[in-house]
Amino acid sequence: MPYKRQVLEWDVPSSEVQVGIPIGYEVEFSLKSSFCPVTYSVNTFDEVTASLQGVFFYSTDGGETWVDFPVGELGQAFYVPYKIRLIVNASEFGYIFAEKNGTIYRVRGDAKEVIDNYTIGSFIGTGFDIDIRDNTLYV
Repeated sequence: MPYKRQVLEWDVPSSEVQVGIPIGYEVEFSLKSSFCPVTYSVNTFDEVTASLQGVFFYSTDGGETWVDFPVGELGQAFYVPYKIRLIVNASEFGYIFAEKNGTIYRVRGDAKEVIDNYTIGSFIGTGFDIDIRDNTLYV
């Protein structure tokens, strides 16, 4: 996946509009088609406290005008069909690798969960290499 921003859009037709009920969205990403493990998650419920990871927009005029989707637990109520747009920096989709006391941890890209760990004993943590084709870490 190239390191550029990714734009995802989808339509919510009138048959799926929950008229007047505030809603929000969450999108999960994975490097595997099975979506296991999830490597990154972006949603409209969490307040932005650090760097901006993904931005949701909505349009009620077929994509002519885009409005920032409100962030927080209140959500957004809709009365007509609409479109949703999510813009995410592709570099956010990968894993984070961390080492502590001889154990390497593979952490979700949003740092919310340890996906895997491998204990290799004592080593010097400089000179890590990663194969981006299969996301393998080499020491």
